[in-house]
Amino acid sequence: MADTAEFKTLESMLKQIKPGSTLSHYQILEKLGEGGMGVVWKAKDKKLSREVAIKFLPDKYSKDLEWLNRFKREATTLAAINHPNIITIYAIEEFEGYDFITIEYVQGKSLAELIPQRGMPLEQFYQLAIPLAGAVEAAHKKNVIHGDLKPSNIMINNENILKVLDFGLASFQEKPEQEPVSDKTKTLALDYSLDGISVLGTYQYMAPEHILGKPKSLQTDVFALGLILYEMMTGKKPFQGNTKPELIGSILKETPRRPGEINLNVPRQLDNIIMKCLNKNPAFRFISAGEVRSELELLNNHPEAFKDKNALSIAVLPFDDISLSKDQEYFCDGLADELMIALGRIKGMRVASRNSTFQFKNKNLDSREIGDKLGVKALIEGSVSKYNGRIRISVILTNVADGFQLWNKTYNRELKDIFQIQNEIAENVVKSLKVTLTPGERRAIKQIATENVEAYEFYLQGRKFFYNYNNKGMKFAQQMFKQAIQVDPNYALAHAGIADCLAFIYMNADNNPDHIKQADISSKLALELDPGLAEVHVSRGVLLSLMKQKEESDKEYEAAIKINPNSFEAHYFYARECYSRGEREKAIEHYEQAYEIRPDDYQSPILAGVIYGSLGMKKEEEDARRRGVKLAERHLAFNPGDTRALYMGANALIALGQREKGLAWANQARELEPNDPMLLYNLGCIYSITNEQNQALDCLEQALKNGFANKRWLEHDSDFDPLREQPRFKKILERLS
Repeated sequence: MADTAEFKTLESMLKQIKPGSTLSHYQILEKLGEGGMGVVWKAKDKKLSREVAIKFLPDKYSKDLEWLNRFKREATTLAAINHPNIITIYAIEEFEGYDFITIEYVQGKSLAELIPQRGMPLEQFYQLAIPLAGAVEAAHKKNVIHGDLKPSNIMINNENILKVLDFGLASFQEKPEQEPVSDKTKTLALDYSLDGISVLGTYQYMAPEHILGKPKSLQTDVFALGLILYEMMTGKKPFQGNTKPELIGSILKETPRRPGEINLNVPRQLDNIIMKCLNKNPAFRFISAGEVRSELELLNNHPEAFKDKNALSIAVLPFDDISLSKDQEYFCDGLADELMIALGRIKGMRVASRNSTFQFKNKNLDSREIGDKLGVKALIEGSVSKYNGRIRISVILTNVADGFQLWNKTYNRELKDIFQIQNEIAENVVKSLKVTLTPGERRAIKQIATENVEAYEFYLQGRKFFYNYNNKGMKFAQQMFKQAIQVDPNYALAHAGIADCLAFIYMNADNNPDHIKQADISSKLALELDPGLAEVHVSRGVLLSLMKQKEESDKEYEAAIKINPNSFEAHYFYARECYSRGEREKAIEHYEQAYEIRPDDYQSPILAGVIYGSLGMKKEEEDARRRGVKLAERHLAFNPGDTRALYMGANALIALGQREKGLAWANQARELEPNDPMLLYNLGCIYSITNEQNQALDCLEQALKNGFANKRWLEHDSDFDPLREQPRFKKILERLS
């Protein structure tokens, strides 16, 4: 075919194109495919001696200005997205008045050809799913909606590198300030009709809002991505129908089976990721493919946090108060706490944290649903009634997988038998879960800090106030612990509780040296009374760190960890101490161990992320911060007024580039507790990393005014690096000397 040949229509030209013919400086080799958005040929670029793909607009659209603009927009869109897993655009060219584009030729197989009938092995799934989500993320960062994601538009070349093809239906997500899309532009989305609704694309991989002709968003691609991930893991499409209307009805109305019900090798967390992508409501899906990629990477890099630990994991829900007077909440909560602590002393046992389990308090949810949300194998529920010196406790242990009871019992005894009842419950739970205890673990779960029921009740009330983590709660808790000691002067945990309250007040509200002196007396006495309790060593370690006694503090933390390697508090507070004196690598080690023990706690990964960032470990920083934000979001869903989760999450969000969302969280926290010193300190961090230095310094000065006293944090916190040369910052440090 000569370069100078004339054709009345593109169609007549395309009919004469055949292997061996020449188009400009391209030698046609073979036809690769034809669809609604183009005809594609494989060709050799004779100038550059490389194989390319040539794409023409179908003849029926070749003279339509809107379609020509769409065709050219595909090329410019591809050119703007530079990503190794997205096909490369070479050029927009013209021949005989007709436009065509030349793009990278990918030799390999489509994802549709590679999906096994029963789904992919997990390793292969991650190898393809993560770069796929990353490619779509790159488009989303440019505000581009692919609009036609499907396995046949995804190629895996001979080097096993994934490439996303065909951006012919790509569009830009509208921003609020943009003009509405014109009616004429909207008609470009017409291809097939159903009851007056017309949509362009492949209906098997469409989101509900796309089918209904509503505006597309990044979440529309997320739905399609979820469909592809589902098919990769199961070999099946989630929505079925013998006819087009039946299939569309299935997408719009039906909830598919979970992938894990089809392929038992699908981890629970991956199951949740895919099902979140497939939510009918775009608002409940991931915001963009970037979040999907992050979740998949997190699960692939840390499978033990979601899968391995579930083999031996349990949650203890707060016990219900069924007393006639309904005044035993503190006692019910305390029993659940004690059981968590006892089970947490068993090596390899993951016990869901108090923050996680207590969010379901007074929630009328099925035990299997709660267990699924907590990611545990078993669930303990119970009820308590006290009357006339007697106590009635009913306990149920449920297998989350099938909802069947593994064990249940009702105890009807005298109140003085409460400690024996607690031991029996722990032993029966362990026996029902078929856990073999070492002699040390068997002694540990029977550990009793007091045999005086009245002292124990005061202690439980004190701990209830302590968990409020505010100044008022600490003062009430301190009074309850004092009353416990009046009843039982040898109650080590109550003495440690007083030391903990005073340390909190000193650090966060009133840096009066007398608080440290009194706390020192209490923590020493607690240690003398019962050195076998990890809790008293942690309490002593915190106090010694405030007294700047480094070596002695280290010994106490290490003693606590030796007694109870599963002590979250020991690792968490040891990490804080290490960071406050600049031992960053050691701090990371203990923050990560704290996260391993309690993978539902948002604090450890967020704080570890700060340190990773200060060490230049960008990948680890992003991973840790994303973990923390996800956990903070889950926590805030049940505890929307938790200012600590808000301000810590805000810091991580801003560091991840989500400035607007992060500042919104920070402002919400400030509205709730405007004078809290720790909140003000963390707001200072946030304003510092957003380069709002005057606001950062204002917050720090207010934090000091309201009692903040931890100079070492200010000295070593990398968030304040931009402020170090500011005279006001130096004066703040001087005031803490």
